Amino acid sequence: MLFRLILCMMLISTLAFAQRKKKGSKAPSQVTSIGPYYPDANKYIPKTKRVKSKDGISRQAQENAKARRELTAKQKRKAERTLAGTNYGSTNYFGHKRPPKKRKPEDMKLCEVCGIKH
Repeated sequence: MLFRLILCMMLISTLAFAQRKKKGSKAPSQVTSIGPYYPDANKYIPKTKRVKSKDGISRQAQENAKARRELTAKQKRKAERTLAGTNYGSTNYFGHKRPPKKRKPEDMKLCEVCGIKH
């Protein structure tokens, strides 16, 4: 019991002396708050207005759109060239790379690719 009483007295005295300021240490230039100090924080600064182009679309967006249009046109031209080389849309092909051979009716075979007798 006596030990606890002494321990509490030492704790209270330590806390009491810790709250006192020392006589020789004055530091007015140091910031005591946790957050930084901004002296011009309350000063009003108007936002600068953005400059818009006449048509409302920026130059970069116009260039991007033009590049996309050129790319799609190029892809369409390439697709037309590949389809023009071989006539896969013709009914003679039946989904084959080359049109199947035309055989006599008694020599026709069942095709594995399209399921039709050729």
